[in-house]
Amino acid sequence: MRLSIFFARLGYLLAEDHAEHDDEHELTPCQALLEQQNVLLGHYSRTLLDQSEQVRQCRRPAEDWVVDKNGHCVKVFLTHKSWNDALECCKKKGGKLVTIEYPAKAFEVKYLLQKASNWTEDQIWLGYNDKANEGVWMGCNGKPAPAGFWHKNQPDNCCRGRYGIWEQNCALMGSRGYVTWEDQCCKSERHPFACQIENCEFPGDVRDDPSGTPTAEITEQDLMIPM
Repeated sequence: MRLSIFFARLGYLLAEDHAEHDDEHELTPCQALLEQQNVLLGHYSRTLLDQSEQVRQCRRPAEDWVVDKNGHCVKVFLTHKSWNDALECCKKKGGKLVTIEYPAKAFEVKYLLQKASNWTEDQIWLGYNDKANEGVWMGCNGKPAPAGFWHKNQPDNCCRGRYGIWEQNCALMGSRGYVTWEDQCCKSERHPFACQIENCEFPGDVRDDPSGTPTAEITEQDLMIPM
């Protein structure tokens, strides 16, 4: 029963309750409705508590994380690490290397990198690799890499270093174009990276941290970056 209807009925019965009396084993209509009120309000209170707990559990890990449009928390780390070490770092924080679930997110991640580095960094590891099956690029989220981001003639699975030829099995964004990708060596190459925590979705329209600090979000104006 909707609460508005319930309270309308309650007000009507309160006005007439003085004229109605039953025996000691039965409740007046108003008393019966009051009993129902207690049940409904108890259920409503538990629902609010459950929602508050959801919000508490879904808070961003820290104020310098941002929330993408899918409700995922994202943070850029400027420390140069190998792809393998970057993945382990993200796991320790409860997440994974960032993945691109919608086209604009590539620009969002690149913007976060350049803003955090004061526009001195261009390349960043992404959470995609083809270690399990050469040529089949999968994300840390278990989904295939989106098409359309690879630079021309990439991925090429070849890099030559001081100690010979290494396979390139990990995705790097930004070295050949603003948001285009290339494959790079997972162990020898070291770059900044971004972590993503996927359980940061906020229930309903709740977008504010319960502490009172609004969540940071990327606006369209933020993405107006020189190409």
